[in-house]
Amino acid sequence: MKADIWACTPTGREPFDPQRFASQLAGCLLCGRPIKVVGMYIPQTPEAEAMVLRLRRHAPYPTTMPCLGYGLCKKHWKADRETTAAQVEGVFRRTAATVTVQ
Repeated sequence: MKADIWACTPTGREPFDPQRFASQLAGCLLCGRPIKVVGMYIPQTPEAEAMVLRLRRHAPYPTTMPCLGYGLCKKHWKADRETTAAQVEGVFRRTAATVTVQ
């Protein structure tokens, strides 16, 4: 069974298009180089889910899981997956710590 991935937009939901998403990013999340691959950060703990919700522009739909998309360059895509995943999460954590929720 294939899971559908949807993106939240100001006008609702639409099927997630990795190429369209990558074209909207400035560069690799970790270094700024051109993007080779798009990834999805899916929180695994309530703390991580709260962090994701702080960073999202739109509230998630009731039946969806909040997650964040990001882009990686060839160097970081080919690097050790666990190290890269920890670095990506670190960027999100540091960024979430600066967000003021009103």
